Amino acid sequence: MTKQFSRSTFIAILVIIAALLLFPCPGSAWKTIPGNDIEKACGQQNIEGKKILIIYDTKYGATRTIADKIQEVLCGQGAQVDMSLVKRIQDLTAYDAVIIGSAIINEQWRPDVLKFLKAQEDILATKPVAIFIVCGLLREDSAENRQTAQKYYIDRVLQKVPQVVPVGSAGLFAGVMDFSVLTPVDEFLIRALFGGMLPEGDYRNFDKVTQWTNDILPLLK
Repeated sequence: MTKQFSRSTFIAILVIIAALLLFPCPGSAWKTIPGNDIEKACGQQNIEGKKILIIYDTKYGATRTIADKIQEVLCGQGAQVDMSLVKRIQDLTAYDAVIIGSAIINEQWRPDVLKFLKAQEDILATKPVAIFIVCGLLREDSAENRQTAQKYYIDRVLQKVPQVVPVGSAGLFAGVMDFSVLTPVDEFLIRALFGGMLPEGDYRNFDKVTQWTNDILPLLK
């Protein structure tokens, strides 16, 4: 490692630390109180349908729109579905199945989802569980990118919670890349890590979300 590289790395770290201190994170707008606080519910008329919980975490909102579509499809297929940010949920006993989703920001799951998986591992082991992620890599939904996402964003996380065995395949979805809403730190890291490989755009494909939801629904019953 050259002295020049070491110096550049040190400067980059200082920039990141300074940005974290100087610029508040928009994600703070999503802070919630503890306890079971359902954000949105549907399908109450489906009295014979399974009761399913969708919990997710987002930073810029795209993952919430994916969760919302999943809920819409499930309710249309006869389920009773609650949806909420993961920080709002502590008790899973009322639910027959759980769907867990996370945005991937700077190569990482949202911290609150990881905490939830570890804290609730025992009870999740007793219920059908489905997993989905939303990340920039999947703006090009190729077999190679899906394989990479599965390896680095699904398999590696599930290794940390071996009792959680999801049904079916993981939902691997693209989100939205909008540099105008990113925190300075996130923009710096994305540009540094990916350069021009992640151009701005809305890459969500709700037809794929619908198809995945229809595929996993029978497995949640």
